[in-house]
Amino acid sequence: MMNFKTCIWLLAGVWLLLTACQPTTVNTTSQIELPAQYTFAGLADNGVEVDIAHWWRSWGDTCLNQLIEKALHNNIDIKVAQARVLEARSFADLARADLGPMVGVNAHFGGQAGEVDNNLGAEVNSLSTSVLGQDLSDSFSVNGIHYAYGIAASWEPDIFGKKQSDADAARYAALGVEEIAWGTRIVVAANVADHYVQARSIARQMQLMDDTIKTVTEMQHYVAGRFGAGQTTRFELADVETRLTALYAQRAPLQALHDLHVRQIAVLLGEPPQTFTLQESKSDVLAQLPPAPRGVVPSDLLLRRPDIRARALALYAFSARLASSRADLLPRFYISFLAEDGHIGLSDLPNVDGWMGLLDVGVHLPIFTSGRIQANIRASEARLDEAARQYDKSILKALSEVDSTCQMRSALNARSTFLDKTISKSEERTHAAKMLYTHGEKAFQDVLDAELATLQYRNRWVETRLNMAQATIRLYQALGGGWPVHDQPGQCQGK
Repeated sequence: MMNFKTCIWLLAGVWLLLTACQPTTVNTTSQIELPAQYTFAGLADNGVEVDIAHWWRSWGDTCLNQLIEKALHNNIDIKVAQARVLEARSFADLARADLGPMVGVNAHFGGQAGEVDNNLGAEVNSLSTSVLGQDLSDSFSVNGIHYAYGIAASWEPDIFGKKQSDADAARYAALGVEEIAWGTRIVVAANVADHYVQARSIARQMQLMDDTIKTVTEMQHYVAGRFGAGQTTRFELADVETRLTALYAQRAPLQALHDLHVRQIAVLLGEPPQTFTLQESKSDVLAQLPPAPRGVVPSDLLLRRPDIRARALALYAFSARLASSRADLLPRFYISFLAEDGHIGLSDLPNVDGWMGLLDVGVHLPIFTSGRIQANIRASEARLDEAARQYDKSILKALSEVDSTCQMRSALNARSTFLDKTISKSEERTHAAKMLYTHGEKAFQDVLDAELATLQYRNRWVETRLNMAQATIRLYQALGGGWPVHDQPGQCQGK
């Protein structure tokens, strides 16, 4: 009849066979079917070939190029992200190191002093006298030293891949942190460009405002002269003075807004704002807007967008963690070894010298854990499913961002064209109003209205060009421009 011990080993073998057959791989394929091209791909068809990794160079503005390159080298957020990459890599190395054995040298030394009373009794003392030829003392001295040294080693063989799965998860997590660091570069480059074009646009608005103030001031002198000659009314004089005061009121906060963006650039460059100045540029960043890049397709996002790559790596990391959780159902083996040499010396007793060796091989098989392992597996499966959904969401978001910025840039292109025509017509109208006023056929208010309308159209043109520049920046950001693509993070692909 089968004994109890045999039954236990038989059950353990069946359990091992069943659990070893469980798969430890999961499907990490995205469920998103990528389109062949963007909805507004026509805008890019009229574009140019652009080095997306250094998209800002397509502006042809040396000042902008220098600022972005300096920010990518000195920005504090980028340096923080780089430090996090080093930290994550160290954790990955730590997890990988757990695959190998641990070997160490140990040594210890000690001394003792004391006295032990002789309580062996008369018979033992008499025997000592007859055998050793001397009487035992009433007490024994235990003064002496002891020391030992040796080598110890331990290893848990990764038979079923649990440690390898943990190492893979840590490695994917480290690669994900690196992708986030690349994403920080994209954000920094885009932020520098955005603050730069805003500063330049405000400077253009201030110049327009100054030109208009100069023109209205000349009108004020002209009206004042005519009023002194009795050729116009005080109402017209007061009207032009009111309009001039209103222009000064609009001009006042522009410098503060300009300086705000300049200070933001200084912070992005890692410099004190108080000592930073924005140099003049020979290029007009608003007049020389680059077109959209040519030849970009949705499938490029899987390679170019660091946030998508980071989501893919997170998917792999959670897949590895699920495999590690499932490996907890399987037995774990361990081997340990110890070898020591030592000495014990006591003043009243013979010295003891010797060595010892110990080899221990063991196995642990979980039989009953109250559902802990299964609960951890279910939690790992849920986290993996969440990571897969987040990955799909990041792809959809990126597709939307590219088409939205393309559409916005296209609409702003059309608006800029219409504003060019509007400004030309408004300037003709202002010139005609001045001529008619000189001949007494128009009221002075009509001249002022025409002049201020032209200023308003010019400001709208500047705002539109600014919006076009910002849409272009967002487009390159949405395409994942601003960092060199080296290799693909994994095999997580859309359909």
